Amino acid sequence: MVQEYRGEYPSQWAAIESIAPNIGCTSQTLLGWIKREEVDSGEREGVTYVGTRTPQGTGAREQGTAPCQRDSEAGECVFRPGGARPPPEVQKAFIDQHRDTFGVEPMCKVLRIAPSGYRRHAALLRDPSRHGVRAIRDERLRPEIKRVWQANMQVYGPDKVWKQMNLERIAVARCTVERLMKPNWVCTA
Repeated sequence: MVQEYRGEYPSQWAAIESIAPNIGCTSQTLLGWIKREEVDSGEREGVTYVGTRTPQGTGAREQGTAPCQRDSEAGECVFRPGGARPPPEVQKAFIDQHRDTFGVEPMCKVLRIAPSGYRRHAALLRDPSRHGVRAIRDERLRPEIKRVWQANMQVYGPDKVWKQMNLERIAVARCTVERLMKPNWVCTA
């Protein structure tokens, strides 16, 4: 794919950086695959793996070959953003949505989620007062962190937000500020 679109970009790296996010991998990973293909095709020096792989187009596997190393033309390899499985929050939301149709236990078994974990999630949705002390404190701190961050033109990282909060007599650990800022703001250091 990179070779096909190489002419549209000023360099191979520019083509790689453009294509990699579209197929769900990093630029370095795609570059490694390109180099491996160049070695296998003889364009680059190195140890080839052509003899150890299965013939292309067959979709067959050698003993011990990972499923993602199969022939991509057979549709065996899939790139998904965020890993092989959806995050637990997405899985639990799916169960919430379809629990009346399929039942909780069978879906937990298929999704490999402990039913007790799902029940805990459902109980917290029904009664937010059951959240732990840390979760309750986090909910109180998030608006304060956001206020300090926005008051300083949204350029403060966790360290400066923490220092400012301590100056304002809001007792909080630096690692807590960092943990709470990480999922919401790009500016974390």
